[in-house]
Amino acid sequence: MISPFPKPHPFPPKPILGQKPKRLPVRKRMTICIGMLAQDGLVIAADALESGDYLNRSVQKIMTWISTQAGNPRRQVAACVIAGAGNSGFIDAFTSELLSKIDGAMTIKDFEAYARETLEIFYSKHVTPLLAAGDYDFSTLIGAAFGIGPPRLFQTYASTLKPVMELSTAIGGGAPFAKQFDDYFPFADVRHAEVSAAAIISRTKECVPGCGKHTDIVSLHGPQIAPMKRLDRSSFSPLS
Repeated sequence: MISPFPKPHPFPPKPILGQKPKRLPVRKRMTICIGMLAQDGLVIAADALESGDYLNRSVQKIMTWISTQAGNPRRQVAACVIAGAGNSGFIDAFTSELLSKIDGAMTIKDFEAYARETLEIFYSKHVTPLLAAGDYDFSTLIGAAFGIGPPRLFQTYASTLKPVMELSTAIGGGAPFAKQFDDYFPFADVRHAEVSAAAIISRTKECVPGCGKHTDIVSLHGPQIAPMKRLDRSSFSPLS
């Protein structure tokens, strides 16, 4: 005899006594992001692994923005590069907020003040109310160039932004491991800084769980952004 179909429940099932409802999984960027100053610019590089409770996937963690000269779209006059570690939803939202209102006519001091204000407003509005409920912090590396001055590198943590004065810095779960190589690589040009950053990230991916997939590298030569270089999971040389 064929049994009848089960009757639909008019109400959702009640949770088991003592069992707390689970939150949806939070996508985290365990991440290794490196920023390196060079004689003729700066380099930002990152792995591509994004971790979740049920799925690991490859994502692009470095975003760029450029402003071109009026009447000459091939000539860049301002540029910004940003990469983040931490809660991926907030990283993406803050990146979109920051890049959407940049003005190519800014000076580097104008940009620093704008980025600091944008971060403070975003953090107090979106992140601070949720800190008691979980780990929603994020940090970013921001490379920026406006006008004829050299590019500047900034680092954010929580609601604070500071200029990077060292030759290199790192954020993410792999940062403590990556920073031990600070003294191994000399102050050099962008080309050599790219190779150094790729080598450090490759080694970090081998040794630190949660860092992996391919490596993306973006460099700034003044206000000019070089095309992004993408390396597979294991290689760090050569760079095209």
